[in-house]
Amino acid sequence: MLPRLSRLTTRRLKDVTPSTTASDLLAVTGYVSYPSSGLANLLPLGLRVQRKIENIIRSELDSIGCAEVSLSNFSDPDLWRKTGRINNGELFRVNDGSEDPPIIAPTHEEEITNLIAQKISSPKDLPILWYQIGKKYRNEARPRGGLLRGKEFTMKDLYSFDVDEPRALESYDLVRKAYDQIFGKLGVPVKSVAADSGAIGGSHSHEYHVIDASGEDTLVTCSSCDYSANIEVAERAAGDSETICTEVNGVLVTHESSHAVNPRLVDRALSSYGHDAYKISMLRDGVSHNLTTPKEGDSCPNCTSSLKFSNAIEVGHTFYLGTKYSKSLSCDFKNSENKLTPAFMGCYGIGITRLVAAIAEVSRDQHGLKWPSNVAPYETVVILGGGATESTLLDKASELGALLQDAVIDDRPKRSIGWKINEAKLMGFPQVVVVKKDGIEVIHR
Repeated sequence: MLPRLSRLTTRRLKDVTPSTTASDLLAVTGYVSYPSSGLANLLPLGLRVQRKIENIIRSELDSIGCAEVSLSNFSDPDLWRKTGRINNGELFRVNDGSEDPPIIAPTHEEEITNLIAQKISSPKDLPILWYQIGKKYRNEARPRGGLLRGKEFTMKDLYSFDVDEPRALESYDLVRKAYDQIFGKLGVPVKSVAADSGAIGGSHSHEYHVIDASGEDTLVTCSSCDYSANIEVAERAAGDSETICTEVNGVLVTHESSHAVNPRLVDRALSSYGHDAYKISMLRDGVSHNLTTPKEGDSCPNCTSSLKFSNAIEVGHTFYLGTKYSKSLSCDFKNSENKLTPAFMGCYGIGITRLVAAIAEVSRDQHGLKWPSNVAPYETVVILGGGATESTLLDKASELGALLQDAVIDDRPKRSIGWKINEAKLMGFPQVVVVKKDGIEVIHR
């Protein structure tokens, strides 16, 4: 027999209005509850949505040769000292009474690199692509948007290890193609853009965004070509307005007075010089770089068409790390010349909890939630009416066929057919099947 909706949802405590946010809509319709700021409980229907997203991710990653693992959420702080990330203000520590308590890992670069360091000794041991899906914990200073930004969340994190940079970049591209497949199957448009590597580090990275006015990131895209970037690293074609000089991070930058200097772009331009005094002394005055933050309507750096700004919700991020972590944590192997060589790494994340909220936000309509069929908790809600009973449903099972493969029955008592149909729309189910003694009615969203 079909699962019963009365056992999967909770009584609605307040009505929905056009101004109800998707975050509140998920709570009102019984997908989640929010016990306090930055925390969320996934209820049965919400967990089914998340599980479907996870299964799509698993299927695509397994198809390209990745293997799933489950790493401890407790991490040795010495590893974080070696990588220079121990003073990250977002880290939670375990109050276990020790002088140096374990870190509750918000991400697992340190742990996975330390693990792989014990597993590899020659090029034959590589490549390795391992991923996990699990809870992460971050001391988020500004929790917001329910599932969008919290202190506890579910994430898919994948790590690749290769013998050299060319093959590491092949792995990077392989995972990016898998991401395209994953987001395509989720049923919402996702935009990939060039991005800043931030605290994770690495030489280049890409973000994956759902375009929506509620998003807190700003994407810069070209109206004509495929140029796209996060505002943090976006560039523009040079203009001809008057110039001024500004000191940024110890560097004097001459730039157009109409645009502000982007410190991230300055740091990126100087990153190859590091702290090498000789290299820095060889820098020439007047070196040309694109170091200012663009404005909407500026010319594209690739084709000079107009740049467009959009708000977006980040749902994924890929990083090519090179040897940043493997050198710090001695994750190396002996090459053909019997010399120790650090593994070349990439890391790749998808915010699964955030995806639940982002999909809810961008797919909703005037009736309420509107889940894509691949991630809906159930594709079909069955409503009995017109004198029909569950025996009637059994009699018509062969006629209904595939409609019952992923279905739930709305058995809530003392509710009319019309009320249940409206509730099914509000809760986002893709289709409703009304079973009567004398026939079947199928209603598609």
